[in-house]
Amino acid sequence: MADTESAERDQIIESYRDILTELRLLTTVSALMFGFLLTAQSLAEGRIQEWLYGVALVLIASATAVFVMPVVYHRVQYPYHNWEKFQVRSHFFILCGTPLLAAGGYLGMALALWPRWEAVSLAVAALPLLVATLVYLLRRQLS
Repeated sequence: MADTESAERDQIIESYRDILTELRLLTTVSALMFGFLLTAQSLAEGRIQEWLYGVALVLIASATAVFVMPVVYHRVQYPYHNWEKFQVRSHFFILCGTPLLAAGGYLGMALALWPRWEAVSLAVAALPLLVATLVYLLRRQLS
């Protein structure tokens, strides 16, 4: 009985590690994008560019904060009594943060491309998101 309980506890701890590792990656990516945007402020020369910059900065900062929330929850609630609750909340934060990160990345890329292509950069910046969406939608056929 004790061996079963110990093995179950070890599996839950490993599952926590998996989720927290995923969040570490997402937080790192969003923090790097935030840093890029902070250094890209000089790219915002016109009114539209300033708006792109401001909205992208808020989206990326929001995504970073959302990705950090499960880690905070992990620290506040440890030791856990309800694995499913932690898992559902963590997935919720990931699902909320991912569109924020994608939208901020899109606007950041549009801002970076703006000096070269102006308004066309809004369409060009959408290409990585479209490719990622297509790969995601076709994932079952690709494997």
